[in-house]
Amino acid sequence: MDDLKIFIGGQWRRGGGNPMQSHFPADGSLNATLNAANLDDLHDAIEAGERAWRDPVWRNSLPHVRAKILHKVADLIESRADELAQMQSRDNGKPLAEARGLVMSAAGTARYFAATCELLEGELPTPRQPDLLTLSRYEPLGVVAAITPWNSPIASEMQKVAPAIAAGNAVILKPAEATPLMALELARIFEQAGLPAGLLSVLPGKGSVIGDALARHPRVRKISF
Repeated sequence: MDDLKIFIGGQWRRGGGNPMQSHFPADGSLNATLNAANLDDLHDAIEAGERAWRDPVWRNSLPHVRAKILHKVADLIESRADELAQMQSRDNGKPLAEARGLVMSAAGTARYFAATCELLEGELPTPRQPDLLTLSRYEPLGVVAAITPWNSPIASEMQKVAPAIAAGNAVILKPAEATPLMALELARIFEQAGLPAGLLSVLPGKGSVIGDALARHPRVRKISF
């Protein structure tokens, strides 16, 4: 696996930043090379995310539509569990048995938020006057940044991406610099599952560059570490 592209606004393209590499911690062998994202890539990802979550087709989609995508993501992960465990193991050195558990955890997280998407119920106080109607309406926040660690990438990333997508947001995923492989593979899986373009971007790179810029950007409405 080499010369990976990064995922920006539904497009696979060469990152504009410096070259970076993924190595197998057990023996130092090379997994893949890629170019990190730069600030222009980040700008494009945020612009694409803004357009995507505001699109009425997505914004007004019924919960079962978003749930269907997340169920499909879970199906795809489960169908490739051994392959993804191998990739996870090479990305950060986890033993295969533990890596497979993390892969299955990611599938379970996708299913959990698919169900929550359809079954979430609100709680409202009893009206104080008989002629008042009280109601609640859930709306997406917008563009959400997800910044994940190196130790359990696929599980940590799904724990951030799935609920944000279920709620109708767009997500910019910034994986740990040392472990970019699973985040990029998750982007492929979400793409295959039918997630509309722009709702997920993956920006590998240094925390001091991409992470800092995401944390400071005025159009990022929530950050999950």
